[in-house]
Amino acid sequence: MKDIFDFKLISKKNLTLKFILLFLLSAVALSCSVSFIVTPFNPEECCCDHLFYRSMAFNLFKVERPEYNVIPKENPLKDLYKTEYFSRYFDFRNALNRQPPYVYRILSPFIARAIGWLFFGDDISTGFYTLTFISIIFTIFFIGITLYLLNDSILLSFLGQIFCLLLWIFRFLLYDYMLTDPLNVLFISLTLFFMLKDKKPLIYLIFLLGLFNKEVFGFIIISYLLFRFLQKELKISEIFIISFIIIVYLLFRTFMPVPVNKFTFKNIFWGMNFYRIVSIYLNSFGILFFFTLTRMWFSSFTISLLPLGLGGIFTTIFASDHQRIIEYTNFNLVIFSVLGIKLKNKNLYNLIPILIFLIFKIIKKYLVMKNFVIFYAQFIIFIIIESFLLHYYFKVKNKKFISLKKELT
Repeated sequence: MKDIFDFKLISKKNLTLKFILLFLLSAVALSCSVSFIVTPFNPEECCCDHLFYRSMAFNLFKVERPEYNVIPKENPLKDLYKTEYFSRYFDFRNALNRQPPYVYRILSPFIARAIGWLFFGDDISTGFYTLTFISIIFTIFFIGITLYLLNDSILLSFLGQIFCLLLWIFRFLLYDYMLTDPLNVLFISLTLFFMLKDKKPLIYLIFLLGLFNKEVFGFIIISYLLFRFLQKELKISEIFIISFIIIVYLLFRTFMPVPVNKFTFKNIFWGMNFYRIVSIYLNSFGILFFFTLTRMWFSSFTISLLPLGLGGIFTTIFASDHQRIIEYTNFNLVIFSVLGIKLKNKNLYNLIPILIFLIFKIIKKYLVMKNFVIFYAQFIIFIIIESFLLHYYFKVKNKKFISLKKELT
């Protein structure tokens, strides 16, 4: 008797052009629908990270647009330089084009500048928005086809794509479109897809690009190494190649000229707020948080996503924007733990958690209920549903054990 869980879960299914177009069209439709209801911010008036990236797009090595290298009048960014936390490493002498840690995240500004120059008359805002929009489309696209490789279900794959846009992070990125996060999210999704398809050269290329986009991407490298180890396929040559990529990146950081570099782990330490992290996790993922805790152990793929998820939580002790970091480093772990497990004729167990998640989304929006009531209601529902699944799982395991015992005797 086969196990209902596919522990190796390297799918041999071929992605035909029909399925590729199907998931791409759904990704485009979903992204467009959300973009219509999200009004982009005004980069002149809002704070803060985007001002550094916009300046870097023109002024990283040679100051071409000096007006972008100073804080816009009335912009609240200038007040951060005077606060107790940001004054530890922010320095006006770095201007906007050489301020760590932003100065090390060069890829998105360069690509946005290229898009703006080639297609929009050097309009950097349109260049960044286009990069963000395309990144979100292909992130959702690769989420869909990766889920299809894992569970062979078109329905669950579409639900996974829809789930992405129910999260705050994707709406936020379309609002604050001038960040490095959209490309980072895309690189993570690409890495996971290529992990399943065993495309090592492409993975190495993404690792190199991802590190030059944002340093938190490094956690997916640990996830990849763990995945290869769990698959018993990790080779010394892979470790050497990845080590070389990391050394190249560290050398870049070492030799990037910064007028006044006060950026250290000590200076950016924010502190751990465990209650806030748990609250964000529950508010973002709701009942799916509980299902993730129990289901991620059923496959080497989801287990390997733990370094990425935990890495994002660890990063919050060095950053103030906790929800953004937690959502985009953990949503892959959640979605693949809940929808990515292949169950033999039992896809209802994958479908129900997502439906309940949607119901509670509606409840929170239209009904006034205390948070602890919503929390306990979701927890009780989770216990009931997961008890049936675990009972079925251990029942099959027990039958398998008895059958094997009979064969041996």
